[in-house]
Amino acid sequence: MRLVATAGTERWQAAIGLAGYAGLRLGEVRGLRWQDIDLDAGLLHVRRSLQPDGTRTPPKTEAGKRAVPLLPALRRLLVAWRLRSPHTRPPDPVICTAEGRPVQERNLRRALDAAKVAAGLDKTEKRLSSHSLRYAFASAMAKIVGHADAGFTLRLYAKDGRDDAALTADVLDRAARAGVAK
Repeated sequence: MRLVATAGTERWQAAIGLAGYAGLRLGEVRGLRWQDIDLDAGLLHVRRSLQPDGTRTPPKTEAGKRAVPLLPALRRLLVAWRLRSPHTRPPDPVICTAEGRPVQERNLRRALDAAKVAAGLDKTEKRLSSHSLRYAFASAMAKIVGHADAGFTLRLYAKDGRDDAALTADVLDRAARAGVAK
């Protein structure tokens, strides 16, 4: 939360929030469009990734196409950014330049590095990267369900037959009870 808060602008807070509070990869953050976010349903849909050269591709695997519950903290960041962003119509990218183009990957990395310094997290023993934010998100979700073995959690819930709305409600309820990303 401190890392997100020190990101400087609503754009960079939203970008870092998408990595930390939704587990998105850098390419998925760059490829996310406003029509992929359903604030009413509390979901964001990962449908594409943007490669460093600007090529749009599907996510790395078929499982990469997914609906991710919006934790309350991420929802607030996205609403704040949407109010400030000059580009909010489909197919505008969520994290964009002043001209409405997707930001470059190197600029996302620079924003994360600047937030680390501002938050005083640049001197930690372990490397803090966008991938470690994704890892932290996945770990937090595994802890919410309360299994010691993440493999068991995956085997049990990866086959969950509930629809996105039911899964989202369950995740948000468990996250609220666990105090994750309020």
